[in-house]
Amino acid sequence: DNQSCQQTFLASDTIFIEDFAVDIVKSVGMLCDSGLVQVSTSITSISPLSFTQWTYGPSSTTSTNNILNLNITTPGVYPINLTASNAACTRTAIDSIVVYHSPKANYGITPLQACVPQMVQFTDSATVVNDSIVAYIWDLGNGVIDSVANTSYLYDTVASYNVQYKVIAGSGCVDSSQATVDIFALPIANAGNDTIICEGQSVSLLATGGGAAYAWNASASLSCTNCPNPTASPTQTTDYIVTVTNINGCTDIDTVTVMVN
Repeated sequence: DNQSCQQTFLASDTIFIEDFAVDIVKSVGMLCDSGLVQVSTSITSISPLSFTQWTYGPSSTTSTNNILNLNITTPGVYPINLTASNAACTRTAIDSIVVYHSPKANYGITPLQACVPQMVQFTDSATVVNDSIVAYIWDLGNGVIDSVANTSYLYDTVASYNVQYKVIAGSGCVDSSQATVDIFALPIANAGNDTIICEGQSVSLLATGGGAAYAWNASASLSCTNCPNPTASPTQTTDYIVTVTNINGCTDIDTVTVMVN
């Protein structure tokens, strides 16, 4: 006071430091093309909450539910905001759901059907929107895996091969396609044993090999050129060549010699 007297008064009070945190929890981090996402709150607050609200999507839709179940059908970026308040503070968490385009595993295989042995060409024509292809995987159906966009392979064993082509985009989205490559067996042409005849005589030829069609080299000395068993009447020693074609279009040839004495 004005007499320079002093007195000390002691008092106590409590200051609360609010531990208030607001986070968004998503059931998945990203989607490919479309899908369901569950979004929930993760809030730490000493004081009771007085307000929570979601704002989400391109139209800024609002909701006061604790959990959102979102069905997203179109690729894009979907913003999510969560605002929460208690008696002392207001916090907002910001996140988004990213929905990527899946790639399209387009391809070319040439040929799809062939006779053994056959070199088959595998050609990439995959596409993806707003992204790039980062991995190419060809499963050639026989345990062989190739990881380049364009490749080739020599099939030397008769079989049907289930070929799968998979592509992976930078987002991690995947697409795959399948096709069957058929490698057919060759017929085994047999024109018969060489034979000897006298001048003026004829001999019956007989080709075998399980063929659907037989074609002999054109010769005026054969009774037919598109049958398995023509009659040959050569006037001099002649080689007769037969081409045997099976039901798959595969061919083989053999030769028989008729010697004329």
